[in-house]
Amino acid sequence: MAELVYTTQELKQATKKIIEDNFRELYREEIVTNDRRTKSRPFYKTKEGDAFCEVIARQVLSEREKFCTFDTTNLCKYKIGYHNKRLADLKSGLTSPGAILQHIEETNRQEERIIHCICAQDRVGEFFPTDYQIPTRDGGHNKIDLLLKNASGDIYITEAKKFGSDESFLRCALEIQTYYTNLTKVFLQKNGWKIEKVKKAVLFDKDSFAYTQIEHEGWAKDLQQAFDIHVLILSHDDNWQFNIEEYLG
Repeated sequence: MAELVYTTQELKQATKKIIEDNFRELYREEIVTNDRRTKSRPFYKTKEGDAFCEVIARQVLSEREKFCTFDTTNLCKYKIGYHNKRLADLKSGLTSPGAILQHIEETNRQEERIIHCICAQDRVGEFFPTDYQIPTRDGGHNKIDLLLKNASGDIYITEAKKFGSDESFLRCALEIQTYYTNLTKVFLQKNGWKIEKVKKAVLFDKDSFAYTQIEHEGWAKDLQQAFDIHVLILSHDDNWQFNIEEYLG
């Protein structure tokens, strides 16, 4: 992981340049991906001592309209239901605490395995898992981690993070906002979704860096409100049954 050394003005200009070139790439740029909690430091700061996350978030908020632009050229062919057989296998296989824990711990891809375990439950709090790893573009990146529905029929496209994740709230928010703007009319119609029923959500636990930021940082709350992002909190009991609750601040 490369060290990031910027003045506050240089960081603003770098962020602005990425937004101008292609705002959908910002969440993948090193000024965002490398700015995570580590044992040696809580986050990156500019030479003047300003937190990277706040400087970038404030620049994003000043250009909010660009991040709300839908991609009309995207023609993703994915149809919800592709993973139905896999979902059935997960439900039949992950039925005991031991099986669930083994599924999570047998690989370093904890985030993906936690999503599997959530999908193995018929209901998680007030939410119903219905699909996972949903591409919003054909091939490559831009996959929605988890699809949740509630009793009112609202659809939550959800960016999920592993327990104790060190990723910033900024990256979570940029990622799910990008995926949301990849949802074209063709994609929505193919899957029977109405855009007014689609909600953006980020999912993490209380030990995560993102949770610390949404609890204590004004820029994080501003970003959440500006993009109307639902913050969902993940937990589990002693039997590894998962629960999801909405964070109300």
